[in-house]
Amino acid sequence: MKFSAYSHLKLGHRARYQLIIALALSSLCYYSSADEATTSPTVTDDNATVAVEEADDDKWYEKSFEEILSSKIVTATRNQSTKKDAPGVVTVFTSEDIARMGLRSVKEVLERTTGFFVNRQLTGAVVGSRGIIADNDQFLMLIDGHNMNSIYDKGMGAEFIIPGLEQVDRIEIIRGPGSTLWGSDASLGIIHIITKDGADINGLRVTANRSYDDNSRHINIQAGEAITDDIDVMASLTLMESDGFAMEGVDFGRTEPWTDHWDEIEDSLQFYSKVKLRDFHIKARASQTNISRSYNIYLPPDTDKAFRQRNHFYLDVAYIKEIKPNIIIETRFFGDLMDRTQLLVTPEYSGNIQRAQESESSEERRFGFEFITRWNDLANHNVLLGYRKVKTDLSPFTSIKQYEITTTATSAPNVLEQLVVPSDIDESTSIFIEDEWRVIPDTLKVLMGLRLDTNTLREDNDILLPRFDINWTPTNNWQIKYSYNTGYIRPPVAIGFLGQTQTTILNSPDLVYNKGASESQETSSHDIQVNFTAGRVQTNLNLYHNTIDNPFQLLFEEHVIDGKVFNNYYANTEAVTSYGLELGWMLLLTNQWQVYGDISKVLSAEIASMTGSSGDLDYDLNDTTKNFAAGSYTPDGTMSGFPHLMINVGVNWDIDKNILSNLHLRLWDEMYGRHYSDLTKTVEYGPEVFVDYNILFTEILGSSFDASFYVKNLLDNDDSEIYMLGFNNTWSDRGRTVGGSVSYLF
Repeated sequence: MKFSAYSHLKLGHRARYQLIIALALSSLCYYSSADEATTSPTVTDDNATVAVEEADDDKWYEKSFEEILSSKIVTATRNQSTKKDAPGVVTVFTSEDIARMGLRSVKEVLERTTGFFVNRQLTGAVVGSRGIIADNDQFLMLIDGHNMNSIYDKGMGAEFIIPGLEQVDRIEIIRGPGSTLWGSDASLGIIHIITKDGADINGLRVTANRSYDDNSRHINIQAGEAITDDIDVMASLTLMESDGFAMEGVDFGRTEPWTDHWDEIEDSLQFYSKVKLRDFHIKARASQTNISRSYNIYLPPDTDKAFRQRNHFYLDVAYIKEIKPNIIIETRFFGDLMDRTQLLVTPEYSGNIQRAQESESSEERRFGFEFITRWNDLANHNVLLGYRKVKTDLSPFTSIKQYEITTTATSAPNVLEQLVVPSDIDESTSIFIEDEWRVIPDTLKVLMGLRLDTNTLREDNDILLPRFDINWTPTNNWQIKYSYNTGYIRPPVAIGFLGQTQTTILNSPDLVYNKGASESQETSSHDIQVNFTAGRVQTNLNLYHNTIDNPFQLLFEEHVIDGKVFNNYYANTEAVTSYGLELGWMLLLTNQWQVYGDISKVLSAEIASMTGSSGDLDYDLNDTTKNFAAGSYTPDGTMSGFPHLMINVGVNWDIDKNILSNLHLRLWDEMYGRHYSDLTKTVEYGPEVFVDYNILFTEILGSSFDASFYVKNLLDNDDSEIYMLGFNNTWSDRGRTVGGSVSYLF
């Protein structure tokens, strides 16, 4: 594997110094809050796997399911709770699940999560849930409680496609909004990566993963140890590259074969470290990711190139102390530096211009403080009270166009620098409280929460976010839950221009951006869950109803007024509502065979009205002459590009206690969109079937050597039917991928 010293854009001196400092600090760094210290059992959710141990009696399977329901999770309450007691709808994948299934990235985890859909648009890979697929600012990504989302980069950006899950203890996924506890961006879900402690590693482990067709390869080196009961240290370094997938089968009227690749990862790295020193918990992370994509798909092959580089450094220090029995305080200080550069290389064929190079850059520096106090077992109440303040310094967001002209030997490049958004300061302040009341211990529990959130830049408005959950367990076999949750997204830079007036770009009088979205997108959801466990069977049914108020809508108007070109812009549109059901099950056939699966059915996902306005401009989403939302909604207002029927089915076969295998099938069907050549017509695509297989060998010949071999998309499905859904251009990964990994613990 070859990793060059620099990427396409070399790190500047300051960025390199910050990387060195982060690596040095990492030897002292760890974060593991009191509510994240428990290692989860092997099985934790309706579509996760289970490793079954033979018990002394005939009821070993019932004990196993009890372990499932009693497994510890933290995201749902920011406190230790069990999956059985957690409010909302939670899916959990443990490190054992990830290894057994041969999963390489959060993207592959989400593909197997009930109700989630991962595919792509022209701009890159995107995540959808519950009938809605949009930009990735809809989801909040956390690593050990630290916010990974960016104001400039549409939330979590493409972080979820980066490979390397070796450092992960478990991934907890909230299905539905969760802003009452976690704040902005938790609109459609939360993806929380919880890493291993040093005691879980207990040595030095090296893992190499290699696959073909996508030509992906990554190496992970992790070390960890519990030096004493009060000192625990871990560090993890991952280097990665991937060619991505060729765009075979995508039409767009081209006559020449495609040679471009989507989601190519070039010379990327992630370093993470955490240290526990008695009551102090410190963590640090340094990462650089470079993700390439085609910029203009309508141009001939090999004539365009684009990539996005994202550097992220942060330090998070927490002090967690039990000051009195059942009273815990947590104080956290954190700082982030995140810079983003996007390079676009597009050819120009007019005049003597040989090439046009465009680049965009931005930087945000985030400083924050959070205080949380917990009162547990206070007259059958668990109370959480928190305060959070975050200040983000935003550098100017600039766009540079450079033209190379070859008319004469003395011709110099013509550089045009454009200021898109000037520098500013974004400040957010939040107060949140939650009370978990055990009305009838072990039978009836009620949870109520509230968050007040203010912001000084993206929206000059206060947002109140309530939460309610009731959990009734009438018998040992049955459990019924009702949950009401809320979420929101304040407009990031690409959507709302950070609350600043945006009419024209500096030094470019002929180019005009129209207004952006001015209000936060707010989400509410109702969930009714019914869980049943008996004998060898566990099932769960969830009915959901989601409403998104003031959703962000990208409009694609391009027209000329007085010689000025008006480009695409965002607006707040009418509400989008979705409702449906999710059914999951697990059946333990024998001690060696387990069958699991889920079905998610979107009954409706529609926008309330296809007409509206932004500023002084009225629009109609069915106006095909202006190409408004041509790929977002069908003519009748149905959200396009999302499978309304998804099925996951898997089989685990424990061939031997050290040989574990997994066969997994996922199906997409009932995908609606506008016909690519006639946008007034609605078409339906599907079904599409994808099969994956992985076999895992552990402790080979009694050593510390592990190995796995996998096949992704065993049927080599190229999903040619869904190559084009209007502007969204939604399609999946291309073709079969074969690979494996080897790991050794020193």
